[in-house]
Amino acid sequence: MITVIPEALLIPAGSYFISDSDQKQEEPTEFRISKNLITNSDFYQYVDDTSSHKKFPLHEQIREISHFDDFPVVNLDWYQVLNYCKWLGEKTSLNIDLPTERQWERAARGFDGSLYPWGDFYEPERSPSLDAQSMSAVPIGSYLTGASQFGVLDLTGNVWQWTKDKTQSEEIVLKGGCWLDAAWGLRTNRFLLADPNLATNTTGFRFVINER
Repeated sequence: MITVIPEALLIPAGSYFISDSDQKQEEPTEFRISKNLITNSDFYQYVDDTSSHKKFPLHEQIREISHFDDFPVVNLDWYQVLNYCKWLGEKTSLNIDLPTERQWERAARGFDGSLYPWGDFYEPERSPSLDAQSMSAVPIGSYLTGASQFGVLDLTGNVWQWTKDKTQSEEIVLKGGCWLDAAWGLRTNRFLLADPNLATNTTGFRFVINER
């Protein structure tokens, strides 16, 4: 049973800078992306509805500390977050998935292709990071001034984010950096590759709603 569905914001079709290209590319399809990172509270709904408490003992321990309800859910591998997206799609009758790297960059960089969601220069008051002297991840909504052009939050800093993209070597593209990264590591065109079976306390996720 779902009591709260995470809010998703529209990313319109249009011309975008992608990766390190200095030429805009036409993106004809719009989509929606979750405004916030998926939280522990969001994930508990999945665990309860699927009766999978025994599969996530660490998350069950964290659940006992309500202080962490609004923190990004972490310690999930790629397959587990895909299962969450599949479940949420079935519950809502929506085409829900992880964002591709291109979709993530469109949401983060906007039409101007900025290096950070708010512009081309890093400002530590806009996201958790090494430069902001952050000591851990933070609850969603803690850095409202770090929103992208489309209003999406926590696209840089806080925790790394799984994408749908898999390389030929079977590694998954991560985007966004985390609270341990310095400014250069939080650039929107940066990526990291990870084993899909890896589950760490610095990696979370968000979802997209695609057209059918």
